[in-house]
Amino acid sequence: MLVITAAEFAQSPIKYYEAAAKGRVFIKEAENYIKLVIAKRLPRVRKSTNPYNPSPSGDTWFDDPRNMAIVERAIANSKNAKPAAVLKTKNDIKTYIGSL
Repeated sequence: MLVITAAEFAQSPIKYYEAAAKGRVFIKEAENYIKLVIAKRLPRVRKSTNPYNPSPSGDTWFDDPRNMAIVERAIANSKNAKPAAVLKTKNDIKTYIGSL
């Protein structure tokens, strides 16, 4: 196990990457420790197989019908929403608040 400071790591990161491939390396930063881990490859993310999934990346969150209902309600609400009020003066603000 090797414990180094952030300054030591910044001076020669390649040296410590190579050390992490062989053993455990920790970088001490203030009161915390960062474990330096060398991953051979990133974990695979499961993509949706649902043909009706609207996500270009295949995010599986959209496969749940409850989540799609939330999205559809938000789209419908945005179409029925009133346009935003533009308040430029104090009188506009008072008038708007009085109308609520």
